[in-house]
Amino acid sequence: MTGGSSYTLVAGNKGYTLAAKPQTIAPFAGKHVHIEGDVKGNTITVTSISEMPKNMKM
Repeated sequence: MTGGSSYTLVAGNKGYTLAAKPQTIAPFAGKHVHIEGDVKGNTITVTSISEMPKNMKM
């Protein structure tokens, strides 16, 4: 994203800033996702992102 904006993953009551190319994350905005990556503080450097199957319980 531009202008200093970023994507955030909300998990329970925590928020994690997602570090990846915006075009990688944008298709998943507002969806339930599975993310793999490295966590450092409140930032996840995304290595993989995919949408959760509709029938998967969280």
